[in-house]
Amino acid sequence: MKQTISENDRYKLEIDIAKNRLYFTPLREWESPADVPNYLDDVRKCATKLKRGFSALSDTSLTTVFSPEVNALLMESIEIMKGLGQWKTAVFNKSIVLDIYLDKIYKKADREHVELRTFNDLEEAEKWLDA
Repeated sequence: MKQTISENDRYKLEIDIAKNRLYFTPLREWESPADVPNYLDDVRKCATKLKRGFSALSDTSLTTVFSPEVNALLMESIEIMKGLGQWKTAVFNKSIVLDIYLDKIYKKADREHVELRTFNDLEEAEKWLDA
C-alpha cells in the first residue's frame, strides 16, 4: 500500500513498504532547482524509510527534457538513493526522446550499481520491478 511522503504542485513522492519501493512522479516541468527546494530532503525521507535493495518507479509521463541545472539536481538525488541502497529502477514515459535523454542521465549515474529499464507501459514497469 502506497504512502505519500511528499506532494506539491511539482512532484509526488510515495513509498510502498511491503514492496520496498519508492515512487517518483514529476507533475509538471521544473525550470530550475528553485522550483523544488525540498526535493532532495524529500527523497532522503523516502529512501530512509525503505530497506537496502529498494526499487524505484519514476513516472515521467507528464514531463519532457529538463534543464542542465535540474539535471544536476536529479543526478544528486540518484546518488543519494544509490547511497541509501537503491538497486533497481523502472522509468515510465511516453516519449522515445525522453528514453534517450534518461539513458544518458543514468549512464552518468553509474548503472553498474543501479539496474535500469525504461517502459512505455506503467503496468509492465511495475511487473518488471516485482520480478
